[in-house]
Amino acid sequence: MDALDLFDRIAAVPARRTVPARAAVRRELATTARQLPAAPAGPRELPEKFRLRRDEKWQFCRDVVDLCESRKLSQQQAVTLLLSTAPDRFRLIKPTYPNLRRWLGKLGSYCARGGKREYNFDNIDALADEYTFGNRPKRFDEAVFKIFCGMYLTPKCVPFSVCYRETKALFAREYREVKFPSPAQIRYRVKQLDPLIVNCGRYGIDYVQNHSLYMLIRDWSQVRPGQCWFADSRPFDQLIRVPDGKGGWKAVRPNVTYVMDAASWFCVGFDVTGESVDNDMIRNTFARACCEHGRPEVFYVDNGSDYNKAGFSQPITIEGREYSILQALGVHLTNATPYRGRSKTVERSFRDYSIDFDKRQPSYLGNSPATRPASAELYYTPEGVRLLPSLGQFFEMLRSELDRYHNTPREGRFKGRTPLELWNAPNRLQRAPLSDRELHRALLLPLPKPRQVHRGGCVDIARVRYYAPELERLTGGKVIVKTSYLEPGRVHAFDLKGNYLAECTAQCTTHPLATVYGDDEDKRILSEQLVIAGRQRRELLDRFAEATGHLAGLSIEEIKTLTRADLEAGKARVTVLSKNKVKAGDHNLKLVTTPAAAEAAAALGLPAPAPAPLPAAPRLSRQDEEEVRTAAAAIRAAAKPGEELDDISMAHQFLTQRKPKENDDGCF
Repeated sequence: MDALDLFDRIAAVPARRTVPARAAVRRELATTARQLPAAPAGPRELPEKFRLRRDEKWQFCRDVVDLCESRKLSQQQAVTLLLSTAPDRFRLIKPTYPNLRRWLGKLGSYCARGGKREYNFDNIDALADEYTFGNRPKRFDEAVFKIFCGMYLTPKCVPFSVCYRETKALFAREYREVKFPSPAQIRYRVKQLDPLIVNCGRYGIDYVQNHSLYMLIRDWSQVRPGQCWFADSRPFDQLIRVPDGKGGWKAVRPNVTYVMDAASWFCVGFDVTGESVDNDMIRNTFARACCEHGRPEVFYVDNGSDYNKAGFSQPITIEGREYSILQALGVHLTNATPYRGRSKTVERSFRDYSIDFDKRQPSYLGNSPATRPASAELYYTPEGVRLLPSLGQFFEMLRSELDRYHNTPREGRFKGRTPLELWNAPNRLQRAPLSDRELHRALLLPLPKPRQVHRGGCVDIARVRYYAPELERLTGGKVIVKTSYLEPGRVHAFDLKGNYLAECTAQCTTHPLATVYGDDEDKRILSEQLVIAGRQRRELLDRFAEATGHLAGLSIEEIKTLTRADLEAGKARVTVLSKNKVKAGDHNLKLVTTPAAAEAAAALGLPAPAPAPLPAAPRLSRQDEEEVRTAAAAIRAAAKPGEELDDISMAHQFLTQRKPKENDDGCF
C-alpha cells in the first residue's frame, strides 16, 4: 500500500462532496494556515537562513497538527498525507515523522480541558537551529568558534586538540568573562560547517577548485592541428649523470620542457637539461619547434614568470613601439590563469604518460618520499653514479619514448587514431612560411631599453662591448638591441623603428703588452684592432675631404681665387711641401695651395726648398721594436693600393698614439 492508496482510504468523504479529496486537503491547508507569531524581542535577531528554516519547521508542525484535528488522523498518517498532497511545500527542511516529534517537543505541550493536547506554537524561536528549548541564547560566544576556526582551518592541518588548547588559553587570558565551550560542543559546530569551507581551509582553494567547484570544459576537437600550441615543464622522477665541474660526475634529476599541439597531442618540440628550467630554455624549445613545424596562431601557457617574460611573450615598449618574439612571429598569447589550467587535458595526459616512463627506469625515485625506493640513495655514490645515463643518452631515450607515444592509438575523440595521424591530417593549419633570415630575426629577444652607440660603433651590454661597422656613423645615437640564446657572443642592432641594422660581435680584449707577454692570439687581436682603427681614420678623412670639396687647408683668400674649372675638375689644391713630425697632432705636416699659386711660384724660378731632415730614429728596446713591427704590419695591411709608407714614421706614429691623451680612455 503506497502513500496515495493510504490517502484515498483516509480521506474518504460522504457522497455529497463533489470535489476530489486531494483538492479539498489543499484548500483546507490554505485556509488553516496561520500567521507566524511575532518573535519576542531579544538582544539580537536571527540570520535570514536560520529564520527561514525556523519558519518552515513551524509551518510543518502546524499543518500536521491541523490535519490531525480536522481529519481525525494520527501524526504519522498526517505526515504521509501532507507529503503526498504538497510534496514541494517544504524545501529547506526534511519533513519526516521523527523530525516532527523532535520539533513538537521543542515547542512544548500541555493538556487542555477534556484531555486534549495543545502545543505552544507561540514558542517559535525554539525551532531555530542555533537556539535551544525555551528560546535560550547560544551556549558559547561566536567569537570563540571563529578564533578556533582561524587556528584549525589552515593548510598546516593542526590537530583539533592543539587548536582547542590554544584557543582556550587565549580566552582565559583575554576574555575571562566568556564561558568557554567543551570540546564536544566545538566538534559539533565544526560538523555543521560547509564541507567546502573545511576543505578550503585544510587543503587549499586549489583543491576545492579542482574537486568541487564548477569546471569549464573545452572542446579541443574544434581546434585544427597546428593552430594552438601549449608549453609546460616538469622534473623527471629519475636520475641522470652530468659533469660536476671537477672532473667527475654527479647525479641530478633531469627537467624537460615540451611544446605540444593542442588538437593532436603531438609533441612539436622538447628539450632536456640537468639544471633548472628558465626562459632561455623555453625560448629555445619554442624556436626549434617553429623552425621545424612552422608557426601556430595561439600559444597557450600558464602564468609562470618564465613563460611570461618581457620580450618573449609580453611586449616591451621602446620609444612608443611594442616588441616581443610572439608579436614578431604573429602569435597570440593565451594564459590559462582565468580557467585554472584545468581545461588543458592534453597537458595532463602527456604528464601521465611521462610519469609511466619514469616508473620503468632503474633509477626511479618515486613521486613522494613515501614511494621512494630505499636503494635510490646508492645512485648518489661515486660507484652508483656511473650506472646512470648521461644527458645525451637520456635525450635519445626520451626521443624514442616520444616516437612510441606518437604512434600509440588513443580512444575518446581520437577514435583509435594516433597523435601522429592527427598531426598529419589534411586540415592542419599551414601558415605562410618565413624565410630563414626573417625567422631568425623574429626569434631574437629584445632588451628592455635602447642602447647608446659609443665611439667607434660599439654598444655596451653587461660590461661587454659589441662592435659593428654599420654602427660607426650612428655614434652618439640609440639603437634597439636584441640577443639570441644560441649566439652568446653576438647581438643584433635595430633602429628605433624596428629596421634591422647589423650583427654586432663582442670586442675581444688583449694583453696590454701583447708584443712581449702575449701569445699568438693576443697579437692577432691587437693587429685586427689596429686595422679597424686605421680604417676608421682613413674613412673619416675621406668623408671629411668629400664634405669640404677637398678644400681643407686652403685659406679663404686662396679659395676666393679658384676658378669654376678648378672646382669642377676637383683640382682645387696641391701639396707643395710636407714633413713628418712625431709631436704634431697629425704627424704629417702639409703645406697646400691652389694650382695657380703653385704655378706662379714655379715661374719665379726659385729652387724648391730642401725637405727638412727627419729626426733621428730613437734607440728602441727589444720590446718596443717588436711592438713597432706588429704595428707596422697592421698599418701596411690597411694601407691603400699604391700608398708608400715609411717604417720610421709609422713607428713614431704608433708610439705617439699609444700614449693616452687628456680626457681619453686610452683606447685606439
